[in-house]
Amino acid sequence: MKRTRKDLPIEYMTAENSSGFPRFFLSLRKHNDAKCSGKEVSANLFFQKAFPKSPKSKTVSNGFFRIKTAAVAAVAAAAVAVAAQALAQVSVSVPRISLPEDEGPHAGVPFERWQFSGHLQDDEGRRYGLTASFFVAKFDGLPDARFMYYCLSEKEESRFHSGSLVEKSAAATMKSAVAALPGDVRFALTPGMFDEKEIEKHHRFMKEEPTVIGEGLGLRFDGNYFVNEKSPGRDWEDWRYSARLAGEGFEVELEMKPERGPLFMGGAGSAGLNPDENFLMYSFPRMTAKGELRIGGETRRARGVLWHDHQYGALGDAANPAGWDWFRVQLEDGTDMSLLVFRRPDTGERFHRLATVKWGDGRVSVVKDIVVEPLNTWTSPDTGIVYPLDWAVAIPSLRAHLTIRQDMPYQETRVFGPLRAAWAGSGRAEAVIDGERQAGNVFTELAGYRAGPEGALP
Repeated sequence: MKRTRKDLPIEYMTAENSSGFPRFFLSLRKHNDAKCSGKEVSANLFFQKAFPKSPKSKTVSNGFFRIKTAAVAAVAAAAVAVAAQALAQVSVSVPRISLPEDEGPHAGVPFERWQFSGHLQDDEGRRYGLTASFFVAKFDGLPDARFMYYCLSEKEESRFHSGSLVEKSAAATMKSAVAALPGDVRFALTPGMFDEKEIEKHHRFMKEEPTVIGEGLGLRFDGNYFVNEKSPGRDWEDWRYSARLAGEGFEVELEMKPERGPLFMGGAGSAGLNPDENFLMYSFPRMTAKGELRIGGETRRARGVLWHDHQYGALGDAANPAGWDWFRVQLEDGTDMSLLVFRRPDTGERFHRLATVKWGDGRVSVVKDIVVEPLNTWTSPDTGIVYPLDWAVAIPSLRAHLTIRQDMPYQETRVFGPLRAAWAGSGRAEAVIDGERQAGNVFTELAGYRAGPEGALP
């Protein structure tokens, strides 16, 4: 799929939200006030400490706080208590993931995905966003369902290419899996969404059987591949990857190597999404990439930095999965942030938040006090789904806030299965961390949103 329209509608919450943080800061202050309830102090104190040099801090600090009779020590303790609700600064952690053994597929897990995404630039200075996801979904007594999607955005030209490939047997697998769901969940899914004719409207069936190789990493889905060419041992600095994507009107061939070591979600590799701690993920947040893009018959040499993720385990029900807002941030000082917020599939409520941060000096922080506020929305002309577009994000315990602005609105791709579609696109991040300003790249993924206004801001 290719899009060239530049003026697709963007809906802003309010005029002030389109340029800054006022409503967002108010939400954050209410969040912190609730945490400080009964402590004889307003959360304004913590807020001012968290954002000492914020350009908007004056907006929320007017009419500052009153301390009734509490000592300064009690005020400081209350501020610490707010952060301590969700803070876990990880200095020593034992990963639950072993590499390179866990790089390949895992038997018995209901959901597994390998993905790379990020930013490229060619020799002429033209910029691109790129992503590809390879999926395996498993259900008891049924064949595996294997599928993938890929996207390429041409930023200067505001052109977007995407595609979705599905193994033909996956249709029958998903149809049987959905039939086994409870009635209320099954009713919420579109009837016939797994019929072959319906699938072919938005996806392409693979011509060849996809392969998922267990020795190292070898994913080959109908001419598209992501392979670890060299993984001789545990020294990730020696690992080398190659990838190829071929879609309508474009082709990408890249070589990649890790620039820094793996980042384990939550410090040990677990998202903490369920009591069994059985949804695991690691990332290589910086993979230097170089290769060729072929677009419209023109070959362009390109290089850049990508982010590689591998997830496996139980992500809710594979036939009715949770949605998520996921921001992969690469800052100029070498700091990498995985900011992940899960949403319930039935109500859209944000129920689990996790930030895993690898600082430029190699330290890792894991916190849960992420506050996200959409600044505007965009309605897809293809699916009718309403997506938040630009965002304000605050992490009080890290004294950090970010503004995320996307490179272009139309970066939606079709996804096989109950999610139907996802917004997966590149953008820029402006951050203030501990009073210091810096910029960087971000790749955003939004999944599980629905059509209509009720899907915009769950």
